Amino acid sequence: MCLIVGRSGLKKGFRHVAVTLLVFVVGAVVASAQPPATPTATFNLETATWSNGDDASNRATWNGTLLVANNNANIVVTGSVSNGRRVDVAANATARITLSNCTISISNNSWCAMWLNNNANLTLTLVGNNRLSAGLFVAGIGVPAGRTLTIEGDGSLDVFGGYGGA
Repeated sequence: MCLIVGRSGLKKGFRHVAVTLLVFVVGAVVASAQPPATPTATFNLETATWSNGDDASNRATWNGTLLVANNNANIVVTGSVSNGRRVDVAANATARITLSNCTISISNNSWCAMWLNNNANLTLTLVGNNRLSAGLFVAGIGVPAGRTLTIEGDGSLDVFGGYGGA
């Protein structure tokens, strides 16, 4: 199943979140009005650096290409990349990621810009303008069965599947 939400967006109270989504969804997508909790740190995908702390203290793992939010991670992700760098949520993890003026463009690989692993539960908060573009034959955000994605915040998100993808 593929979820496509047009530019009209999601409305929450008096706030409006402009969202254009093309997401492979078999799991659940939920619109939430809960305020985001305070993130522990910001990771810049472009420079591959933390604003404070390190992988362990921020409950995340960086391997040079992939940022994995582990259980209880609460991080902000910024930067503009088109070099294969991307974001995942670990299996069985409940995490909170804030995208803040973030652009992730995957071009020549079959990777989603963001992927939720088995039984992952992600609250995705949007700040500013954000864009996720997938690689070949995949969706911009992968949310297969058994995973949950909750989207909140006042920012915008444009998500695109790759060539032949959802």
